[in-house]
Amino acid sequence: MMGGMDDHVRRALFYTVLAEAKDGSETTVLPVFNEVAGKHLKPETEFVECASKLSLSLKDLEPLIDSQYDSFANLDSSVRVISWEDPEWPSQTFGTAYCPRFLYLRGDISLLSRPMVSVIGTRTPDLSGKKLCIQTVEALGAKNLVVASGLALGIDGVAHMTALRMGFPTVCVIGTPITKYYPAEHQRLQDEIAAKGLVVSRFAPSLPTQKWYFLVRNRLMSSLSIASVIVEEKDGGGAISQAEYSLEQGRRVCFYQSTLDNSAILWPRKLSERNHVLVARTPISLAKALAPQARQEHIREKAVPPAPKVVPHVPLKRKRKESPVPAGQLSLF
Repeated sequence: MMGGMDDHVRRALFYTVLAEAKDGSETTVLPVFNEVAGKHLKPETEFVECASKLSLSLKDLEPLIDSQYDSFANLDSSVRVISWEDPEWPSQTFGTAYCPRFLYLRGDISLLSRPMVSVIGTRTPDLSGKKLCIQTVEALGAKNLVVASGLALGIDGVAHMTALRMGFPTVCVIGTPITKYYPAEHQRLQDEIAAKGLVVSRFAPSLPTQKWYFLVRNRLMSSLSIASVIVEEKDGGGAISQAEYSLEQGRRVCFYQSTLDNSAILWPRKLSERNHVLVARTPISLAKALAPQARQEHIREKAVPPAPKVVPHVPLKRKRKESPVPAGQLSLF
């Protein structure tokens, strides 16, 4: 049934099915999946063993596989699926909260190994904010720093379009599955980034987009980057959430003196008192400050995935008794 599906895609499907069977809880599935993944089994055998350890029955899993199979099987050939075990995995994400187990990628995967800086901000920038964003991307690109953003309207879109116009690579980390486009106005932009840069999603193609995905997206974007630069944002905006994630992950947060001098917003003064926060006067001075850190990050020894942990599992109570999947048996294969 799944003979034509790539092993990476197959494993991602099985992982998604297991998580969905546990009410969408990756935190429940992840320790068991990591333990079994360390045995280097074939995907079907790995899946059956995980299911057995999670006390999931065949009846739990067959409908979920049937409902999600097509979304994975029909992934375009341009989509690459990678997991922790792959050499291309961005090791800087290890040890961060909500680190995804799989990534869905379109474009130049080598960009994941280059120093990256997130350029983020409001969806409704004024003219000075757009100009400052353009100058920021130009300065970062001139220092061979890869500009990342979230493909949203406003500052995100300006950052991506400026990088493309200047011939600099850019990475968009999206809050939808790799097969979806949001916002619709940026469909062409997303495709252009896939052709000239890299599109990154942590969400399985079978999952419906939910509002909270965009905050999880911001966590991933900040973990991929050595720093997050807030060009323009209002109090309570999404870029402020990413700033908090960046600081939590030990990354730098950057913004400009002109932003700090703006008395109409509170967040710059609150953030300026925190460690790992850089307040720059100009885009050029910002890029100069980040470039040495980028070189240091580039030569840092590659991290390795966390070691699998064997954790005791307490089966959930069921309304009716069902037998777990017997090891090595599943009628679909």
